[in-house]
Order: sequence, then structure tokens, then C-alpha cells
Amino acid sequence: MAGFLNQVTATPNIQVNAVVNTDIDPQQALTRLTNTVQAHPEVDWIYAIGSFLLAPQSIPPEYVEATYLDGALTTAQSQH
Repeated sequence: MAGFLNQVTATPNIQVNAVVNTDIDPQQALTRLTNTVQAHPEVDWIYAIGSFLLAPQSIPPEYVEATYLDGALTTAQSQH
């Protein structure tokens, strides 16, 4: 995550509003995302390390237009 965040924050036209960390618990990931977007409601993209933590179909309806980027932890490619 650190390498990805370093590259993103080095891009002048991208602002990171929040970084949410969770254990391997999809419900915890969704709860923390929901809490974070309440504090920072303008969401253009969501980056998840592994769709098993924050499944694309679990994104709240008001944020489904945000770009969802899944950084897979395996060699298998995900289709979202």
C-alpha cells in the first residue's frame, strides 16, 4: 500500500482524502468505508487491496459511479 500511496500522492491532480485499513473482515471494511465517505463524501475512486475485503457489489449506491480499483493479492485477474 505504501508504494501505491507514494505514487498517487506524487501526482499533483490527485488528492487522497482518506486511507482505511481493515483486518480480513469484509463487514469491517464496508463499515469503515461507510464511515469514511460520510466524512469525505466526494469520492471519485476507491482502491481496495483484494476484492474479498471490499467487494464491488457492496459499495453503497451513491458511490457506484466511483472508479473501483482492485489490487489483487494473487496472480488471478479479477473482473469488475
